[in-house]
Amino acid sequence: MKFYFPIFTLILCILVLCISSFVAYEVHGSIFSKVKILELREYGGVTFQQLGNLELWRLFSSQFVHVKPIHMLFNAISLFFIGYFTEKQLGGKNLTLLFFVSGVVGTLASIIFIPAPYNVGTGASQAVLGLTACGLLLMVKGLNKSIWLKLALIFCIVPAMALDIIYSGFPKLGHIVGFVVGLIISLYYLSKAKTSGYQVVNS
Repeated sequence: MKFYFPIFTLILCILVLCISSFVAYEVHGSIFSKVKILELREYGGVTFQQLGNLELWRLFSSQFVHVKPIHMLFNAISLFFIGYFTEKQLGGKNLTLLFFVSGVVGTLASIIFIPAPYNVGTGASQAVLGLTACGLLLMVKGLNKSIWLKLALIFCIVPAMALDIIYSGFPKLGHIVGFVVGLIISLYYLSKAKTSGYQVVNS
């Protein structure tokens, strides 16, 4: 069995860890400090007002900054686990596109109903759930029968949904949108590649 090294997934994980930690250190002098959402407005978070000012780079930077370091660590670990299987099946470029499209659309959806000045989009959760949708699709279609994929899906989905329900009473809109966008893109990828044939993965 040949080991697959998920280089694109690893790069995204490193970006999440390094950028989020740098911002925390820059703002409060510690990589373990909590950064307030209003502070992230100036450090890579995104609002519709900023996009109106053509600060389009925030669509990408917002995926890598987080309020809480524990949330950032959970996202980075989840990204590595689910990203491994997604990249192995779809390839690095498709994984990266899936990550950013799911993340950007989900992040923007997450701030639609948030009143200013707290309507700042941040975090990789939406992107990770987009990848999770792809992993779930791989399992349902029987393209990957690995027990490790099933464990990765449980690790990514259960805590995220549990925290949403505990703190909000329902799944957050951004998480739902990120997942749905990831599902749609993954369906396109898999239907496009159907004729060339994906191998069933057992590990």
